[in-house]
Amino acid sequence: MYSHPKNATLDELTCDNIGTWLVDVRENERMIDDSAALPPVSNIDDVNAILSSACKITSTLGEHVGWKCGATNKPAYTKFGLQEPFRAPLHRYRVFQQNVTPVVIPSVLQKNLIKFEAEFAFILNKPLPPKSTPYTDEEIWKAVRIVVPAIEVIGTRWTKKVFQQATMLQKIVDFGINECCALGTEGVAATSCRRDLNNAKVEFLINGKVVLTGKGDAVLDHPIKSLKWLANDLNKSGICTRTHVYGGGAEAGLLAGDIVMSGAALNLDGDLVKPGDIVTARFESLGDVSVVRGEPSSKM
Repeated sequence: MYSHPKNATLDELTCDNIGTWLVDVRENERMIDDSAALPPVSNIDDVNAILSSACKITSTLGEHVGWKCGATNKPAYTKFGLQEPFRAPLHRYRVFQQNVTPVVIPSVLQKNLIKFEAEFAFILNKPLPPKSTPYTDEEIWKAVRIVVPAIEVIGTRWTKKVFQQATMLQKIVDFGINECCALGTEGVAATSCRRDLNNAKVEFLINGKVVLTGKGDAVLDHPIKSLKWLANDLNKSGICTRTHVYGGGAEAGLLAGDIVMSGAALNLDGDLVKPGDIVTARFESLGDVSVVRGEPSSKM
């Protein structure tokens, strides 16, 4: 039914070549300092096609284990020149689970660290395959096993100079400006928190001191709406979440076990966090998750 995003201006071979290049940039810890090297994306379908090509490649980034939703409020997606949020794939070796101690952000992921985002992460217990009508809130909730506190580290492999020159779409094509995600060890079953996430208080702390406060309704008025948007967007695209082939059939849509980052409930400027600082995102009723900004790499 689908062979390529219908509005993409780039052909499949070009998308495959750019996707291979994107993976190489990340695997080999490269930073791009030439704006002429930025992918010539014209619309969000170009971005999605390139990222799908990148996910088809077997790499040290690991298998695709879920998605991030980005720009999950109107001011944010309008800033990106979009009519709705965007999505980007998450890879296994960029999703960290907090144990007893905070997650240490690998220094290689800090070459152009931009900010930290406090996010609700949904882990699914059943698939959400394509169907003839859009998913409802109730159908989405039935697919969620647990909601956990999470931090997304936002960063890019474009140098600061190139990042400033890049279009918004050229920024997104760098894997959704995602460097890594950290998931908390505790969470809450969907049945226990479904009505309250929009009112849940969210805080950012640096070394135990509260520096920012917000609420769950910063994510599309309710975080579940972010997950619903993603399910319906994949429904429309027909993309397979494991092979990234369009028209993936039974494996299209979200799968059981997928991790979905909802988008930012709260943003913390990376410049406020110094090497060695502990950043904690605290979610009312869900718990905490913490990361440590490690020492800068000598390669930087």
